[in-house]
Amino acid sequence: MTRDRRRRLWIILSCLVLILVSLRLFIASSYFDPSPNPAKKVVVVFRNDDIQEFSGSAMDHRFLKLFADNGIPQTYALVPFKKALGGELVSLLKEQQARGLAEIALHGYAHQNLARKGKSEFAGRPFEEQAGKIRSGKAHLERIFQREVVTFIPPFNSYDSNTLRACSQEGIKVLSSSHFFQVPNPYPLQVANLNFLLTDPASYVELASGHGGDLSIFVVYYHSYMEAIYRSDDYFGKATRLIQTIRRHGNIEVDTLGNVALRHAGYFRERVLLDAWFSKTAVFLSFFRQTSLVERLSRLYYCNGPGSWPLVVLALLYGMGLSFSAGFALGFPIVMLWNALSLSGRWTRRLSMLLGLIWFLGMIVMSVDDRFGIIDMAAGVLLAGSLLHLVVGTGQNLRENESTL
Repeated sequence: MTRDRRRRLWIILSCLVLILVSLRLFIASSYFDPSPNPAKKVVVVFRNDDIQEFSGSAMDHRFLKLFADNGIPQTYALVPFKKALGGELVSLLKEQQARGLAEIALHGYAHQNLARKGKSEFAGRPFEEQAGKIRSGKAHLERIFQREVVTFIPPFNSYDSNTLRACSQEGIKVLSSSHFFQVPNPYPLQVANLNFLLTDPASYVELASGHGGDLSIFVVYYHSYMEAIYRSDDYFGKATRLIQTIRRHGNIEVDTLGNVALRHAGYFRERVLLDAWFSKTAVFLSFFRQTSLVERLSRLYYCNGPGSWPLVVLALLYGMGLSFSAGFALGFPIVMLWNALSLSGRWTRRLSMLLGLIWFLGMIVMSVDDRFGIIDMAAGVLLAGSLLHLVVGTGQNLRENESTL
């Protein structure tokens, strides 16, 4: 490798590092601090999935009693045909319904995985099949609880456009899934996805109660029966702390998912893309162990601050910049091997073009196929950094070989 080529590579790497450091310092600046807002309102929804797994144990009773004793309503996602519904669970839910503390949501049909790839009971199934299952499940729950079921929660948080169409046709008014999913919704159906885990810090709710935009909504997702399975996660302790936070603040309201989604329809419509890209960016940065950056991003996002979108974009660019720079750095041993092989200029050009074409096609496939996620895209960006290093690092050889022909 010639001195000029080596200098060129180090200049590019230095520029990348300088850009990343500058971007990180700007993200860490007070510009993105949530601003105080004395007029702030916070709404919290508890979405308790798979409540049909209630076993009647002392631990299960303790969890439900915690919410009932504090007058905290919940939306219970109930699978209609996984097991027979009745007995103690139905009695408890009806009792909470009578107190205005329970919404019964339709949670699929039998909670079966019918997907060839991934997990889903509904995504990929024919429209008629989905509509029939939603119709049957909705009618079954309405016969048991004598209340209209307006909320649908797809098993595995997975659905498609046929699910939206079927829900709209069968009288479902609200669909709740994961904030990772973005399915275009042209129907008069409100999508209100989860955006918070019960195991997430209650401090975010505390902060949001006095900072950021005028409204923040937390859709808290959990399974109460999981306390017996994942005891180290301290479900009960974290639920207790979150409820204590709610009770300390008069501007924090708690309601069911169906009520909140319909009452604040505009809020959810405006944030559907932000929710999705926040979650993807947070997972991506966590992969790089950028804990402090994820914390900063989460604080502004949950406060619904005006700088949420710019911060998500800058954080994503920073993460992709890390991937690109890592790929560029990995290019040093690749170029050393390439030069050691002493490939002719013709072969260098052909291989470079082939690798570039493979990368380009791969990025197109990843951008249109929802089986690929943000980590896969980051791998593509890392490869782009290596390809740039390869082009710059072997470019001089290519010109020298051509000049001798």
